[in-house]
Amino acid sequence: MSGLNENYFAAVAEASPDVMRILELDGTVEFMNAHGLRLLEIEAFAQNHRKLWTDLWPEQSRPAMRTALELAREGGVGRFRAYCPTAKGRPRWWDTVVSPIRDEVGEVVRLLAMSRDVSDEVRRDRRLRDA
Repeated sequence: MSGLNENYFAAVAEASPDVMRILELDGTVEFMNAHGLRLLEIEAFAQNHRKLWTDLWPEQSRPAMRTALELAREGGVGRFRAYCPTAKGRPRWWDTVVSPIRDEVGEVVRLLAMSRDVSDEVRRDRRLRDA
């Protein structure tokens, strides 16, 4: 992996079809990939930078998020499915995985949160259930 630089990792983040965020251990948003900004219809990263990630989601989604964050802080992987509209108010459901990012000695130093838009799947399941 020698020779890989910051540009390489930025290219990897942009290749992701999902919303990718790097969080501080307290849940503060430090990074979001440009594709994620487009998916969430966020005009500029400054709208989310240095804000608590849980504060950016509706109240009903926050308990599951807090559980996932705690699992990742402890070195595990947290998962949840929750509702969060885009910045322009479009309804969206997200499957999210929160994983620990470790330093060279294995300490958890940040968190990686990956969210995939599963709105079509949720709508389809609801239509089948209600039929």
